[in-house]
Amino acid sequence: MKSIVTWIAASSLLAAFAVAQTPRYTVTDLGPVGGPPGQPITTTRNGLIAGDAANAGGAAHAMLWYRGLKFDISSPGLGGPNSVAFGVNDSGQVAGEAEIPAADPNGEDFCGFRALGLPSSGKTCLPFLWQYGVMTPLPTLGGPNGTANQVNSRGEVAGVAKNTTRDPACPAPQVLQSKPVIWEPLFLGSATIQELATVAGDPDGLAMAINDNRQVVGASGDCAAFNQATYVNLQPLHALLWQYGTVTDLGNLGGTGHGRYRWRLPGREV
Repeated sequence: MKSIVTWIAASSLLAAFAVAQTPRYTVTDLGPVGGPPGQPITTTRNGLIAGDAANAGGAAHAMLWYRGLKFDISSPGLGGPNSVAFGVNDSGQVAGEAEIPAADPNGEDFCGFRALGLPSSGKTCLPFLWQYGVMTPLPTLGGPNGTANQVNSRGEVAGVAKNTTRDPACPAPQVLQSKPVIWEPLFLGSATIQELATVAGDPDGLAMAINDNRQVVGASGDCAAFNQATYVNLQPLHALLWQYGTVTDLGNLGGTGHGRYRWRLPGREV
């Protein structure tokens, strides 16, 4: 009997502790984002939120939200109609992608704005780092396009950039190879780009995230059509970790990566 009483008392204590530790949340309306695909995408520890929202003309604009305030960081931006913010750090540096006025020389829709139904006439789309009120384009690997996915507290950026090599496996309108990269910040708003290795002969890849220890995660695989759920042009075959100058294949659960998969979104599947 004593052991049962002890067990009940201990269980009650643990339950009370669990209730006491349950986090309490408040809901904040960030305001209308217009038509799809506008949305907040990521947040920082100090409450900065990055994403995109539609303007009156239906274009996507890179946005920052902070404590009920909303900031359109796309103006003047890089001069094109559409932009998206994918990453932000505690210092307010923002990473993303933005169109420029010039058309893509190969007719690509790398950033997928046409595929998303946004007002775009095949503009070139560049990776950017926004800081101190200025959006600065980041260099590519010689190709016209790229995307900056995340920025760490040191201003190092992980993403993907086009080179000049044609990939015959790319479905139209994609043409050139995409490679995983990181950008190192330099003074006066400039940056250097470093290409990261892929594995198993994969021609394409991308870097999705980078931490303050400069460890980078992403994937490599085959060129693919723009995916409206993931915002990438990659069929990922290998999950990768880059650190200390080496690349590690993180393995899988026994699949090949070539299987048919579906992404479920509210009200639709893609």
